[in-house]
Amino acid sequence: MKKIKFDESNEYNICYTKRKVEVTEDEWDVNCHLHEFYELEIFLSGSGKTVINQSEYEVRPGSVFLITPSDVHKYIIYEDAEIVNLTFTPAAVEYSLLIEKLYPMEHIAGELGGEELKRLLYYTEVIYGEATRKRPFNKKYISLCLSCILVELYRTKSEPRLSVSDNHYYLPVQKALYYMRAHFKEDINLDTVAAFAGIPPTTLSKKFPKICGTGFKEYLVSLRLDYAEMLIKNTDEQITEIAYYSGFNSLSYFHRVFVGKFGKTPKQYRKGR
Repeated sequence: MKKIKFDESNEYNICYTKRKVEVTEDEWDVNCHLHEFYELEIFLSGSGKTVINQSEYEVRPGSVFLITPSDVHKYIIYEDAEIVNLTFTPAAVEYSLLIEKLYPMEHIAGELGGEELKRLLYYTEVIYGEATRKRPFNKKYISLCLSCILVELYRTKSEPRLSVSDNHYYLPVQKALYYMRAHFKEDINLDTVAAFAGIPPTTLSKKFPKICGTGFKEYLVSLRLDYAEMLIKNTDEQITEIAYYSGFNSLSYFHRVFVGKFGKTPKQYRKGR
């Protein structure tokens, strides 16, 4: 894995692999897991399925998946497959209008073929080449190629764009959402998020419900609860560890809000999975 720096305080990693998976038994299974980086998987051959959070997708030639740092996922492969894998940390993509409008920290699953698939593979190979040798503007070039990948993947989505009437504050709030989805497991609050979004905390507090339909604190707690629920359902980690890993500093508070949303204690929820 080659390490590159955007600046002195923001180190990021790029890792590219092209591998063949041989199914020696009935299937090849990768158990539920998560990681702190983005992962792009491009299937050139093979068949199977993948489960991302609680959504199941078919795997076949041309299937592409972009996994974010907040996604629990697994793969089950039924026949020999060839896979291109590109991983990168969030800092590898410079924050820009592209991220604000096109990629609000959600996983993407799609199908590509023909020229679209060729372009995506080309971008991954260019990124690998730039990451393994020192060249002028290579950091900027990598960021641009990653942006192109995000555009190609976004075009596979069928969901309509979010319609927002308050355009003046739409971008700062989207910036806040991006930051919250990337850092909800950390000790963040209204002040830190507002500072990243570039608006006063009072402004973010007022505009957040108008765009998101819920208050800032409620949204943050919901992000953490949904993440904890996925871990409880898909892993065997201790409840205490899950609570703290999901961003809750108080175990009693975590139990209270979990019961309030799901109607069961975390232990009861796990028994019923």
